[in-house]
Amino acid sequence: METVNGVESGDKQHVAEIVRKQLTEVKRARLAERAEEARMNLQKGAVKTGTVKDLMEDLDSVIQVGGNNNSAGVAKG
Repeated sequence: METVNGVESGDKQHVAEIVRKQLTEVKRARLAERAEEARMNLQKGAVKTGTVKDLMEDLDSVIQVGGNNNSAGVAKG
């Protein structure tokens, strides 16, 4: 931060833009990793697909059982 404090205003804007772009790239990479993880989980059958109604029914059944098991297929992470 001390280095940036010594930089002129116009240059600070340039530095801020570079940092913003780097953060965007980090977020994009994380999203790509998460998408790949989700794709692999789907291929392995580790997740379920369905409607919101199906999800609510699964959640209700988990709550009725005691709530400690992950039978609803909800991905953790």
